[in-house]
Amino acid sequence: MLQFQEQLCFLLTVFLLLLLKYGEKFATLYREYFFTEKAIMKHSDNLAWQIAGKIRNGLDLYATADGSLFSGRRLAAEFGVSHQTVCRAIQLLAGENLLECKRGTRAVVRKKSKRINLACMISTDYTNAKPGGYSDVPYQVKILLDELERCQCEYRIFNFYDLQHANFSPRIFAGFDGLIAARAFSDINSRQLVNDFPGPKVWLWNNEAATDSGNQVIPDFLAGYVELFDRARRHGIRKCVLHCSRKFFANIMTDALELNNWAPQDFSVVMHNAPETQLAAYKYALNLPVEKTTLHACASDMFACGFAEAFLDRNFKPGEFHVSGTGDIESCGFMPFDKPFLTTLHTDRREVISKGLDCLIRKITDGGNSPEEIIRIRTGLVVRDSALNEDATLN
Repeated sequence: MLQFQEQLCFLLTVFLLLLLKYGEKFATLYREYFFTEKAIMKHSDNLAWQIAGKIRNGLDLYATADGSLFSGRRLAAEFGVSHQTVCRAIQLLAGENLLECKRGTRAVVRKKSKRINLACMISTDYTNAKPGGYSDVPYQVKILLDELERCQCEYRIFNFYDLQHANFSPRIFAGFDGLIAARAFSDINSRQLVNDFPGPKVWLWNNEAATDSGNQVIPDFLAGYVELFDRARRHGIRKCVLHCSRKFFANIMTDALELNNWAPQDFSVVMHNAPETQLAAYKYALNLPVEKTTLHACASDMFACGFAEAFLDRNFKPGEFHVSGTGDIESCGFMPFDKPFLTTLHTDRREVISKGLDCLIRKITDGGNSPEEIIRIRTGLVVRDSALNEDATLN
């Protein structure tokens, strides 16, 4: 005990000696730091932030029935601060668009505008994906996210596993004003979930009109193929071979040829059972007869790319063969050649998504009373080296 008291006395003695020697300097530094104008302003700003937080959390408590904020003097008395601090707090809230301030009048509480909340069914969550690579899906989803921001919509993305985890219960979409669905959800449970959604909905990225409920945005392939086959005839093409894996495209392409008065003997349809992959098309085209007056019109860009690569590897040059596709996948990052090469039917994906989203928002704002729509987006013909290019004329 005696030893502890001796140590304590020693420490007190050292402290007093230091205080006598440096006390005046410590006092000067203290005054400079805590009582300068800058320090006072810093303290005032912190206080303004605190007052702003209190007003923000209780706007209804500090405003009259007509939405006008209490006077600055009343708020200053309420919080026990200066009028200047309250004014600073009001400026902070005005910067957050919570209050509207006009000279000579009291601040007014801005009315909150309810943002439309949408559920988005996408086969895979590509929220953070960037355009490029070998898939055009991230590119389309990026456009969707851009359009949702343009329309100032709140949203949540649901993939197949989200639906499966919820046992495909309709409650998963509770609280959403509308639903955006992709045709990739072809299973019966997902489609039933969309059909049972009580609010407005729109199907995107589908190639044909379906019997499902909801608004639909589909490409107008017929108009595009009519333009393609009309150009082919003017270019000197005498025969068209249609390469399809689905009857839907075979029927549309055949109708387009008949509308252009092509004789039945001048075209033929080849139905491919193999998946529409570039490798399958490449192998098939290695033994395919190549004629300058024949157009190989493919219902898939992937298939057309395989055809074009096979013809090039067989030492044929552009103009000596003609291959067209559908989809313009090259413009979305899939470029097997040094530059975009494929003549194809192009559907503007931004137009599809923009019109579909505008239609959905229109249905939501009018209470869903208007009838459902099928919006057709015209496809455009993009002519490149693989077919019908004027710079590669026939002999």
